[in-house]
Amino acid sequence: MEQYQTILNNVYSILEKKRVELKQTFQCQDFQLDIGYYNRHYHRNDKGKYEIEYYPIPVISVKGYCDIEIELDYISISTKLKREDVLIYEFSKLSEYRFEAFGVEEYLDDYYIEGLTYVKFKEKVRQSNEKEIGFAFFFESDVDVVKICLFVEFLQKEKFYY
Repeated sequence: MEQYQTILNNVYSILEKKRVELKQTFQCQDFQLDIGYYNRHYHRNDKGKYEIEYYPIPVISVKGYCDIEIELDYISISTKLKREDVLIYEFSKLSEYRFEAFGVEEYLDDYYIEGLTYVKFKEKVRQSNEKEIGFAFFFESDVDVVKICLFVEFLQKEKFYY
């Protein structure tokens, strides 16, 4: 049993180090934060299907704008846009970022995944009953925390919220 504790401690020490870095960076920026560890999150497996993850990960909620989820192999930022804003948004502004879009009410419904055109994305949103569309942006786990902070400021300017 002790070997499992050692493995868990090694894994969580990496996650905790990134959480502390992010927290310190955001506290210097006048953002209000809630911080916790949460389980029951989803990820897309190699076959494109969602799988639930039962282990807790650190999450930094930047009040009003997004959740920053520190995963084992990446960092994701969850946020949303109002449906009407999605339909008029200039998605070329997001071309340098990897992201997915999904329903807020039906969160396992995909509206945008890599490879889909923005025209098709907007058409899927137009045909949906969703009032809001959720977005998950993905960053490498070793991303500079300042880049994450600048990205949250970008989300704020672009009317994303949480």
